[in-house]
Amino acid sequence: SSDVCSSDLLILGPSGTGKSSFGEWLAAEQNWLHLEIDQYLKDGITVHDLRAEWVDFYEKGNPNGFAEALQHRLKAAAKTRAVLTFPGNLVLCPDRVIAASQAGLRTIYLYASADYCITAFLNREQQNGRNLDLVHWNINNSHSYIQMSDPAFAPYRIHVFTSTGTRRRHNAVFKAMVADGP
Repeated sequence: SSDVCSSDLLILGPSGTGKSSFGEWLAAEQNWLHLEIDQYLKDGITVHDLRAEWVDFYEKGNPNGFAEALQHRLKAAAKTRAVLTFPGNLVLCPDRVIAASQAGLRTIYLYASADYCITAFLNREQQNGRNLDLVHWNINNSHSYIQMSDPAFAPYRIHVFTSTGTRRRHNAVFKAMVADGP
């Protein structure tokens, strides 16, 4: 289903929403190229050698070089689309989201109530043995969470937990994303 989503994706949202695992699912199930930008203690933009293109987009509002760099990577990797998953502290303001969409980059915020995000984050940290704590979540997410909770971001948010606090399956999130259109 390579034509289901005609844009490359920038996945943002608070820690605990499942951005990385969703990116991994897209890579495995939809043959997408997943670039993990959220690399704890590393800068994923630098790791993936996208610094100049990112600065041109993030600081200057020009997404074209960034989009072109991703297209080159797609061709080299023989993948259909790219998905980039970002740290929870990144918020792209609506004018950057619109500029990105004009260059074929769709921004999606995986989103949930803070308590669901924190619970999922703490559970993951306990399971992976890294044991980052609530203080870490707050330092890296509280300000950005408030920003992305603004009604202006509603068109870009996909709720990833059910009303009972269980995470929706990746295919359900993907279907919701496709149904929302570009």
